[in-house]
Amino acid sequence: MPQSYYQAVASVLEGGAVFKLNYLNYSTFLGTAHALPKAGTTWFNISTQSLDMVISTFQVQDRDTQQAPILGQADATGWGSLPGDSSLVGATSTASAAGELGTHVKSFNYALTLEVAKTLNNSKYILRNGYGIDRAIYIVGAVRLIPETIPEQFNGVFRAFNAQNDTLGEVYPGIQSLYHYQTQFYAHILSLNVTTEHDMYTVSSLNCSATPISIAWEVAPTASAANYERQATSNGNLWATGATSSNPLMIACYTSRLEISVGRNILTFT
Repeated sequence: MPQSYYQAVASVLEGGAVFKLNYLNYSTFLGTAHALPKAGTTWFNISTQSLDMVISTFQVQDRDTQQAPILGQADATGWGSLPGDSSLVGATSTASAAGELGTHVKSFNYALTLEVAKTLNNSKYILRNGYGIDRAIYIVGAVRLIPETIPEQFNGVFRAFNAQNDTLGEVYPGIQSLYHYQTQFYAHILSLNVTTEHDMYTVSSLNCSATPISIAWEVAPTASAANYERQATSNGNLWATGATSSNPLMIACYTSRLEISVGRNILTFT
């Protein structure tokens, strides 16, 4: 920027003005592991001037296991088996033909045409698994909100990010069904933003700066765990051997603010 710009800014600050800069901030809270089917409550307390959103999900326990991307058929509990070198599709293959520059029948796009069960096409570290959940509910302070089923939670993700009005974004092509959403891309969102039908977004978030607020996430289990994927650890599988537990993860999304005044005085507000 030219020197005249900085001189103008300095003049405004010397006149007593305060620059206020808002920015998105995040805090994460990890709960204790849940066995299948998932059941229990995870909660946290937070104090902020603008709590925008809470995103809750589950991480698999062995997410640090290094392996090939999760892509291909389902497990051996009734839906076939993981692909090998001779299979048509699957990044679990170790053959050179399975690489990015290999044959198209080992590619992600070809896997989508076959409607395979695993379409994360990425590391297990970012897997978000919602196996064993019948419904979930948020509790804000002393107020219990309406319980939501898996389809309702899926729709809630679109509402939270204003997908109905976003003409530039799109859904990840790997989410081909509710099954894919629940097994590999699961999230349950409590949105405290207000969206309108015509505007891109209108922010009206919860102010809990005076008194910290408690946010709880309660998960109710399904009646049966017979058809969950329980494949042991190897390339492309969701779980470790004998460990089908996963850890609840809650992400508090809020707007923080910097106030900059003369003399390089900076105040931070969460």
